[in-house]
Amino acid sequence: MPSTYYINGPTLSSSTAVFTDAIMTTCAPDGYYADGPIVRQQVGCVLLAEQECPFCGVDCADASFEGPVNQGVYYMSVNLGATVGPVIISFDPLDYPNGIEATFDSTVYNTVVSPLFGPLSAPAGLPVFVGLDTEDCGIVGTHTLEEYEFRSDLSFHDLGTTDVVNVAISQMNLTWASPGVCVMVIPKPNATPTTLLVKVISPCDLDSFDITISCPGDGEVFPIAGNGEGGPGELICGYPAGDLTYYVIPVNGDGITFGLYDFVYLDSGCTTPLPDNYYLSSNCPAPFSWFRIENGIIVEFGECGDAFNYIAVRCADGLEIVVTSTFPLTLGDIVSVTDPAYAGCKFTIDSISTNTPVTAVDEEFPGTTCLDYCVYYKVFNLDSKLASVDYADCSGTSLTTTIPVGDFIYLCAKVDSVTSRDNISTEFESCQCPE
Repeated sequence: MPSTYYINGPTLSSSTAVFTDAIMTTCAPDGYYADGPIVRQQVGCVLLAEQECPFCGVDCADASFEGPVNQGVYYMSVNLGATVGPVIISFDPLDYPNGIEATFDSTVYNTVVSPLFGPLSAPAGLPVFVGLDTEDCGIVGTHTLEEYEFRSDLSFHDLGTTDVVNVAISQMNLTWASPGVCVMVIPKPNATPTTLLVKVISPCDLDSFDITISCPGDGEVFPIAGNGEGGPGELICGYPAGDLTYYVIPVNGDGITFGLYDFVYLDSGCTTPLPDNYYLSSNCPAPFSWFRIENGIIVEFGECGDAFNYIAVRCADGLEIVVTSTFPLTLGDIVSVTDPAYAGCKFTIDSISTNTPVTAVDEEFPGTTCLDYCVYYKVFNLDSKLASVDYADCSGTSLTTTIPVGDFIYLCAKVDSVTSRDNISTEFESCQCPE
């Protein structure tokens, strides 16, 4: 039976002494005391500075373990050395619910990616619990668990200490089927620091897990070349492929063809995830043409058609029609269409449409807005006095005219430029002004 000790702080790191009684009147003997990977020497009832335990930590080349395990908290302190590159953690809860987090360079990593369910995460700074939901032993709550440490004999050793673990429902990401071998990626861009701490929490009586931690740069990272810049949604279809090289850590892919939930980066060190967007690629699995990135992970594939349909709004009066284009457009673009009924009219692209188009896009006018174009208006004086009307002509010159009581005039004016302090009514007459 391990001895029970008491500390006068919330953690061993923040305490000043160790005691053998709960009321902390009897000092523990001089010696070394550990709380997981934290080791401090007590001399004369005073704890000295933290130091490395002589058996703490293993080289990354040896950081692999296969269960089963007892209930407990399991620490793996891993020496990564001075080499740079991504560290890949492969973690399989083997159906049993387990919590996991990794700490490197003062950052806590708590997102794993399941090949079946995608990203599984917990609130910042807290372990995420993954595994089969039917094996939940009542994990949400408080548990007092024995602490174990992975040592150079490649097994976990009981430290003789306990940890009080509080689990919130927000940390639970259990799934209806086993999540499989989950992947966590930790970038190591610099020679230092060199120590990675992985913590696995096994709260149930019957438990197990497998874990393997790669040395920096030793995991599978594949360059995939010949892909283009991101585009605005599914409008990426039709964009040129470009010449970017992506660096991929596969989850379901094979390093040649992308797979769902693969990690994608812009650099071989895996420090810069591919930004959230849609990307066209010939390396998508058939029949797909594009993939979508969210938080550096592929979350969706899609196909490209031969045409792109949009809802277009006529600048003159807000009339909506569905148009088709043989090239992708950006929302807000100004275009003309081929139907003679809309000759001279300018339209702004409002949204993507799945409805049947009534006409096709003829020409695009980049760098312009509806307000840059002229419309032929019929303006009525509805007031009981002479109405004064301000407007901008097609050259953009500000002008003023008047309308007799009960009369109307025609104006060739910039879109939405006709205004008056008097009671007038403005009607769209034509997209083309008379010559």
